[in-house]
Amino acid sequence: MSTHDQLEATTMADCVICMNASRVEQVGTAEDLYLHPQTLFVAGFIGSPPTNLIEAEVKDGFLNAGGTRLEVSGATGTVTVGLRPEMLHPTEKGLAAIVSQVEQMGREVLTTVDTDFDALWLLEAVARPNWKVGEHLSLRFDPADSILFGSNGERIDGATVKLMGAASA
Repeated sequence: MSTHDQLEATTMADCVICMNASRVEQVGTAEDLYLHPQTLFVAGFIGSPPTNLIEAEVKDGFLNAGGTRLEVSGATGTVTVGLRPEMLHPTEKGLAAIVSQVEQMGREVLTTVDTDFDALWLLEAVARPNWKVGEHLSLRFDPADSILFGSNGERIDGATVKLMGAASA
């Protein structure tokens, strides 16, 4: 079966081939492509909403922006950090964020927040929004849920990102 519909492909096929401009980007199960994308293209294409992608420069083992530091292991230079929206969780102390948009989507709520790094999506499995535009919150993520890509767009296996010394929002 051939389709341009990612939902159809990932729900019906045992094996998915993700292509970009006639080039095979990744072959695997829908779960593999979703949780373990091997390229920036796959990370941004598979899933709705797509993966949050933060491009930054690693200097002395850290990504810095404003008062927020992310410790990076296993990567140097220009990287892109990938974080799935449902892997971000509200917390008392973490990545400072300000709510800029709230979209109720039935059984889920998609919240867009502005951070020192970039605008990010937070996806929560709730029927009613927990946040209002303008509210401050803090976010955390498990380092195991972070994905790092090198400047060539390829995943850097074994690299991780850890939130360090973030002030609460």
